[in-house]
Order: sequence, then structure tokens, then C-alpha cells
Amino acid sequence: MSSDPSTLIGVIGHIISFKQYSAATWALLMYEHIITFDREIHNFWQREFTFVTVLWFFNRYTVKISFFPTILAFFIPLTGCVRLVKFPGVMQIIVNISSGITLTLRVYALYGRALWVLVVLLPLLIAEVGVESWAVANGIPAEFPPGIVGCVLTGRPGQGELFAAFWIGQLVFPSVIFIMTILRVLRLRTFGMLNGGLLKLLLRDGAMYFLVIFIANMTNVLSYTFAPLELKFVNAPFTNAITTMMICRLMLNLRHTAEEPPHTIIPTIGSIRVTAQHGLSHYYIGDLGEDLDIDSYERREARFSTGIKQVNSSFSEEVELGRLKPQRSSYRAHPS
Repeated sequence: MSSDPSTLIGVIGHIISFKQYSAATWALLMYEHIITFDREIHNFWQREFTFVTVLWFFNRYTVKISFFPTILAFFIPLTGCVRLVKFPGVMQIIVNISSGITLTLRVYALYGRALWVLVVLLPLLIAEVGVESWAVANGIPAEFPPGIVGCVLTGRPGQGELFAAFWIGQLVFPSVIFIMTILRVLRLRTFGMLNGGLLKLLLRDGAMYFLVIFIANMTNVLSYTFAPLELKFVNAPFTNAITTMMICRLMLNLRHTAEEPPHTIIPTIGSIRVTAQHGLSHYYIGDLGEDLDIDSYERREARFSTGIKQVNSSFSEEVELGRLKPQRSSYRAHPS
């Protein structure tokens, strides 16, 4: 740390700005929690407890459990900083695992339980967690000027580029998720297999999640690579908070859309018109992808016999962790 007065003043100013930024991030995190708490109760805690409920808990509360003591450590002196400094990094890895599983199941459902989806995504997630674990294990407390308190995890001097690997993994995995989601949604739209509301949800949420997370993590990569020592970690708390906020919004929106089944009108042919009010948006793996239209659409066909249109929707037949089944479907025939 430089002893030049002007340089020291600049460093202290940067550290104070970092602490204020982190405190504002905590306020944003709690505000978002308050305004979505009623939806959380309705969409998760008033429903059957499932594996997705567990994912929700980790996505929603892991950062909140770790963020408050982390913020306190920025403002109060700690004698055991060396032992405690890696705590927020470890908790963030837990969030990344939980959010990674959530996104993997989302894409897995969207592709109709295609095994190759897991073959592609799970190794990427494991590699990301491995790189992040290595980065945290080699992290140390940031060095502050005398009289300035704070316990902040950062990379070793001269190894900022290596510690940036913690964030690089969080660039690669969401990018693959985003590309796979967009390709699948566009294909389903081409064949008319998605209703408009669901299509907009998948495109909007997928694009927004990717854009926000990519920018946040790229900022960390650049700061750890090029910024001065006291600014390398400046965006880390915000990235941790925005990750949990975005993944929770994805899950809330998924549940909300699932409560609004679409209506499909099949055009009149001959003397019979068939109106299908269905739960095609309610396919699910566990209960995570319950608003995703899957490839059973691709096998749906209309058959005609003696002037009467008979609709044969070929849905998946079994319900299990990978089998997709409509939660409900009904058909009403009306004379034209």
C-alpha cells in the first residue's frame, strides 16, 4: 500500500465508495425481497414441498444469510478476518450450484428430457464450481490502509487475473444456457408449439437474465484484471445479490405463468368444430418446468374420419423426474 498522501487519500476514497455501494446493494436486496414476499408465499410455501422448494430456499436465502455478516465485516474490525474472509465466497458457490441446477432443469424440461442436455450442461456446471472453489481457496483478505477496517475477499497481489477465474465460469455457463433456450424457443415457435404469453416469458426472462448476469460478471473479470488493488473487488457484492434476485424472479414468473392455462381454437373443418382448453403449458419435471411446452407438441396430429375431426394429442405417458405429462387436458366439441 502506497504511503504517498495523495495516493492514500484516493485509496481511502475508493474503499469508502465500495462500502457505500455494498450497503446500497444490501438495501436493494432487502427491498426486492419485501416486494416479492407475497408471491413467494403463494407460489412456494403454500404449495406442496418438493425438490424445487429446496432449490428456491437456497436461491432465495443463501445470499441473504451470508450478505448481512459480510456487510458488517466491511465496517467493524475483526480479529479473525483470515478465517472468516472466505465465508461469502463459499456461500456464493452454494448459490451458483443451486441456480445452475435450476437453470439446467429449466432447459432439460424445455428439451423434453433429452439426455444430451445433461451431458452438455452438468460438466460445465461442475467445471464452474471447481474453478470457483479453487479461486476461493487461494483468496486472501484485502489489504487496507492503517485505520481503515474491513474484511474483504480478494486475490493475491499480482494474481488478480487468476482470481478473475471465479467470475469467468459464471460467464460461460449462463451463455450456454441462454443459447440453448433461445434455439429451442425459436424452434417451438416455428412449429406453432408455444402460446404467445409463454413464448414472451421464455424469451424475456432468458434474455434479461443473461444480459444482467453477463454484464455483472464481465465487470468483475475486468476489474480483477485491470483495476487497482482497492477496486478489484468493488462489484463482487452486487453480482452476488443480483444473481439471487434474477434467478428468484425466473422461478416466480415460471410459477405465475403456470396458473394461466391457454386456450387453443382449432379451425372449423366439415361440420364439427373442436375447441381445446388444455393444460399444455403445464408440463413439468418435478414442478419446475410446469409452464414449458415440450416436444409432445411435435407428435400432436389431427386425424379425420367420416366428416368428423378427431384430435389426437400425443402427450407423454408417465410422470417421473424426466417424464413429461400434462397436468390436465379437456376437449369440448361444439357444432359449428
